[in-house]
Amino acid sequence: MTRAPDGKVVDARLHDAGTLHACFDGAPGVDANFYAEGVIAGVSATGKGKCTTIVADFPEPGITSVRCFLVLSNLTAPYVAGVLTTNSVTSRQPIGDRSDPLGYIQPSIATIRLWRKR
Repeated sequence: MTRAPDGKVVDARLHDAGTLHACFDGAPGVDANFYAEGVIAGVSATGKGKCTTIVADFPEPGITSVRCFLVLSNLTAPYVAGVLTTNSVTSRQPIGDRSDPLGYIQPSIATIRLWRKR
C-alpha cells in the first residue's frame, strides 16, 4: 500500500504493486537489451533499456549481480516520463521467488521515478 500524498510504500505485503512483463535479447549473465510493459501502482508504462552484469558468482557460486534500467514512456496521465532502475540477482533457479542457492531476494529490487508535465 502506498501513502497518497507522497507515494511512499507503507505496506509491501498488502497487495501486488503491479505487473511487469519483460523481454531480454541475451542470456542472464551478459549485457542485454531490456524491454518491458506493465502497470505499476496503477500507472501503465512501456520501457526500453539495458541490463549489465556487475559480477558473476558473487557473493557465492551460482549468484550473479546485475544492474538494469528502463526509460519509461507511454505513461498514464498525469505522468509524462520516468525511469526504472534495479538491483537484480540471477541464480541457478532463474524463475520464481526462491533462489538457488537459497537466501537471496530474486529477481529484482526496483526503484521507479515518474515525472508529471509542468
